[in-house]
Order: sequence, then structure tokens, then C-alpha cells
Amino acid sequence: VAIVGTAGLAPALAAIERGMHLAVASKEILVMAGEAVTEAAKRKGVNILPVDSEHNAIFQCLEGHRQSDVQRILLTASGGPFRTLPADQLADVTVALLGGGLKVKQKITGRMADALAELYLLSAILKRYQDDGRQWADRRLVDYCARNCLARFDAAMRGVIDNFPARWAAWLIGPLVLPFGVRRPASDKDAKVIVRQALEPGAFRDRLTRDIYMSDDPGDSVGLLEVALEKTIANEDAEKKLERAIRKGEVQRFHDRDWIEDAEAKGVLTSDEARELAALRDLVARVIAVDDFSAAELARNALSGQSESPSNQHIAAE
Repeated sequence: VAIVGTAGLAPALAAIERGMHLAVASKEILVMAGEAVTEAAKRKGVNILPVDSEHNAIFQCLEGHRQSDVQRILLTASGGPFRTLPADQLADVTVALLGGGLKVKQKITGRMADALAELYLLSAILKRYQDDGRQWADRRLVDYCARNCLARFDAAMRGVIDNFPARWAAWLIGPLVLPFGVRRPASDKDAKVIVRQALEPGAFRDRLTRDIYMSDDPGDSVGLLEVALEKTIANEDAEKKLERAIRKGEVQRFHDRDWIEDAEAKGVLTSDEARELAALRDLVARVIAVDDFSAAELARNALSGQSESPSNQHIAAE
């Protein structure tokens, strides 16, 4: 039944009397005669299936559950049912205040979706932290993620409140949702410590990477990254020695000369350190290598003054 208004009641009752299951797309027949319609459906043993978006969503949520499991059902409304609602519950009915108009408030719904997404991400982080045994080494990372998730949540909710159409409700909701204002994200200093911790082989890094593809084969792109990282960490002290010598002017780093070889010749590096750093330099070059093209390949027209053929112009346009 998709007839608007009271006109849909008679067809609905007639269908029930004929033993037909009823799909209701308009609320009016149940609002004005819900008891009569449901009693008739029970008597004839037919089902009433809600098709309207909100009611269908609730129907799907209740499917497979007992009525005793449900404490209350909250439908969208225009504000009348909440006229006497205590202020501490207004944040729970933000969606209800907008009613069906929420569907055309794309930016508000988008911000609310962003806020919920941040809470979901934070719940996943906390679940992972709990499953891993609440390792002390992971605590800084969890705190860093929580601070950023909550800061983004606050920013999204601030946008909802600042642009809420019902300004009286926004004035009431603001102090309840953000009593202390918008939280600040985690500091870059914490991020630096976490990155350093994640770059070092160990239990912390293993927990972070246990569910992703890893390889130690330098012929594989991921394996090449892993091998380069291990060699970078292993040669960190030699790299620092070389950098200090460069800053002091003892070794000059120019692209037309081998500065690692110069550092070895001047006694800045041992032969083993120089050999390892040279191997690392080659590995890094492989990691960051990209496709290159010759000048002839990049030239649009090899012959000066010669116009492109129609076929070439078509290819260039594509």
C-alpha cells in the first residue's frame, strides 16, 4: 500500500481480509488505525511489512530478536515529542530534531558520518590493543591515535553544531556535546617517537605488520623496502659519521664524485663501513627508482616546423 493519507486504509484492510501479506509504504494507515490493522492481520495470519525507510530499518534491526530485548524505539520527529525532554538528553535526539529534512542536509550528515567514523576507528584501535594483551610498548601509539580520533570527532561535531538549522537546539546541544571545547590533536613530537619505534625491528613493529604482506626477497618490491630498511638501521652509525664529515667540510658531496670513497680515503669511514654504505646507496636508488623517458620520447615534434598528422593529434588528445 503506497496510497497517501487516509485513502489507503480501506485497500489495506481489504487485502488483509483476502489473506494477503501487506507491505506498507505510507505511515498514515497505522497512525490512525494501527490497532485495527494489526488485529485484522493477526486474525488472518498475515504479515505487515514496513517499506518506509525509517520503519523498514527498525524492522530489520528487530528481526530475530525478542520483544523483551527492546527497551524503547525512537523514531524521527519534528520536535513536538521532545518539547519537555530534559536538556541532558538533547544530544541523543539530534537526528530526530531534523526529521526527514536531514536527507537534504548533506554537509551536516557528512559531518555526522565523519564523527561516527572516527569513533568506529577508535573502537577498532582499542579492540586491537585489548586483543594484543594491552602491551605497554603500544600505549603511546594508542594514546596518539585516540587523541587524533577524538580531535577529528570534536571538529566534525563542532561543524554540525555551528550549522545546525534549529539554532535553539544548537545552543542547547553545544555545551552538552562539547563541554570543554574542541580537543587538540596529538603532538608531532609524539609522532616522531612512534615512527622511530616502528622503524626498528622488534615486537612492536611485528604487531603492527602481522596482518599485512611482508617479504625479505630483494627481488620483490616489498622485500626490497624491508631489506633497505634493515641495512639503513644497521649502518646508522656509519651514516652519521659521514654526515658529520660532510657538514664539517671534510668530505664534499657532489654528484660528479663518489663521496663515500672520498670518506674512506680520508679515514672518515673504514673499508667495511664504506662498502656497506655503498651497497645501501644502491639499494635506496632501486627503492626510489621511477620510469624515465628520453628527450626524444618527450618531444612533441622532432622536426622543427613540421605539423602533427591528424593521427598523432588524436593520440595526443587522448
